[in-house]
Amino acid sequence: MPLDDIDDLDQGLRVDPLSSTWDEAPPIDNVGMSPPPDRLEPIWFEDIKPPMKSASLVKGVLDECGMSVLYGESGGGKTFFTLDLALHIALGWEWRGHKVKQGGVIYIAAEGQNGIRKRIEAFRRHYGMKDAAPPFAMIPTCVDLLDPAADTEPLIGKVKEAALRFPIKLVVVDTLARAIAGGNENAPEAMGAFIRNIDRIREETGAHVLIIHHCGKDVARGARGHSSLRAATDTEIELTSDGDAGIKMACIKKQKDGEEGAEFAFRLQSLTIGEDEDGDLIKSCVVKHEGAEAVTGAAGKKPKPLTPAHEAALEILKNALCDKGRSVTHNAIPKSVTVVTLDEWGEYARRGGVIEEGNAGRQAWHRIRVALRGKHRIGMEDGYVWLV
Repeated sequence: MPLDDIDDLDQGLRVDPLSSTWDEAPPIDNVGMSPPPDRLEPIWFEDIKPPMKSASLVKGVLDECGMSVLYGESGGGKTFFTLDLALHIALGWEWRGHKVKQGGVIYIAAEGQNGIRKRIEAFRRHYGMKDAAPPFAMIPTCVDLLDPAADTEPLIGKVKEAALRFPIKLVVVDTLARAIAGGNENAPEAMGAFIRNIDRIREETGAHVLIIHHCGKDVARGARGHSSLRAATDTEIELTSDGDAGIKMACIKKQKDGEEGAEFAFRLQSLTIGEDEDGDLIKSCVVKHEGAEAVTGAAGKKPKPLTPAHEAALEILKNALCDKGRSVTHNAIPKSVTVVTLDEWGEYARRGGVIEEGNAGRQAWHRIRVALRGKHRIGMEDGYVWLV
């Protein structure tokens, strides 16, 4: 029958419509596809095996897909240290003797964008990288990682888009204070929401997220904010400074699946990066890695002797330890030492006249503690102090 015979088609000689067999067809989503894995499926003892392939981004320091927090005092060199580490990752260079898995870096500069541009230029000039193009990108703006409906999803999209150019292994958030968008760092609700958004970024991009954070007025008490941040952190790095010697020290205070206590000494080396419109020099700094000898005096020099105030503070600490010293169980405190709390040491120091009244006295006492720690005469952790 000719197909153009419309009258015959109207008399019922057409083929059966497709809809007559639609109900019998298997669902299209299941055709040729395996069912999705059950994330709640138990793995039995005999099938639980450790991964033999290294999951390290920087071996012994940062793991892939993890979360880390680097904290320290304002102006202590946190951004310099982090940029040095991040650029080594982007370049695939070994970092301070630790093997590095090369990967792209997204650096969220939520504050100090102009300073970060200068520091990157200093790194470029110091290493002679005029024509180099490592997979490193900066996002120079504040982000809101508190509200899940704000910047988290767009940021994940940007990271995935950048990954089309080069796999992204590290996302840096500089700083937590700017990224928490006015939320209360001490409130469990705000910190919990921030951590959930960081987890989303890690899970959906596969990148390690490093968060730069501030400590409180007392660096020995750790990073600012609610304790849930430390609980959720895989790697925690504390940065301290010895103002007298110019040495800065980064120390791994928590390592979820590795050894704690590794220390990385460095200085900031000044570098001219150009001139402004008035002909004045524009300067920044690069990180100069130092070895263990830097702690006791760089280049073989003897360390500066303790000041009378430092000596007095140590004697006061010895007295406090004799009276109230005890052992504590803490992952970051050596089992062989006796400790007192910082408050107890401070009370003894007030009685002994080492601490003066008022804000100036409190600041001077803080500087004494930081200096003694920088000279490796005392240890401080989580509100405790002991002799080294």
